[in-house]
Amino acid sequence: MPSIRRGAKLRALETVRPILIVPIFLVSTAAVLVLFNLEKLKRLFPTDAGASTAWATWILVVVTILVLLGSLVAVWWQVRCQRRIESAKMVLALRDRFDSTEMQRQRKRLSELLLSGNQITHRDDAVLVLFDTVGLLVRRRILDLEMVWYEFCWDVVRYWGAFHHPVNQIRALREAAKDETLYQELEWLALRLLRLDARRRGLSQDVAKANAAEVQEFLNDEKSL
Repeated sequence: MPSIRRGAKLRALETVRPILIVPIFLVSTAAVLVLFNLEKLKRLFPTDAGASTAWATWILVVVTILVLLGSLVAVWWQVRCQRRIESAKMVLALRDRFDSTEMQRQRKRLSELLLSGNQITHRDDAVLVLFDTVGLLVRRRILDLEMVWYEFCWDVVRYWGAFHHPVNQIRALREAAKDETLYQELEWLALRLLRLDARRRGLSQDVAKANAAEVQEFLNDEKSL
């Protein structure tokens, strides 16, 4: 099921940074104003010379700390928001790759093989490799899991179901390659997306996962690409 809100999250994230900077800017500005109006404050609240010096020193310390904290928070939010924006851009780029002409040709061939019950080989695993890469990037926290769910959950969960019924294609590929780590990132991703999808929809995982009829319909759609 193609996303009808592609790019919406990216546009929303781009507005987060200036909104969050506003209160930080106000705090820092207030601290600087206090610092530059220190003499006026001293005249407003007169004290003896010693107390005045101590009071001024404490004001300077507090203002310095406020400015420093404001700057640190601003930098932290800047980095955090930038990482989320970069994640959104990468997810959309991966989605564009998934929908490219070449990948559609690979998806069409893969769905035909899965519908026929034939064993797939490493020559037919372009879709698996792409999802495996996405899984690695999510697990390493380079991509945001919720953004990936937004764009890929429908495809990943249904392909994962197709790879296991009626034939366990993943097991056969691992045995052929003598490599039990093959597509482990895809397996991890499929389970995480299914868990998130179930939670977001308020369903159990057994209900949220695609059944045989839904997988069959999905593969027929992929075959018609």
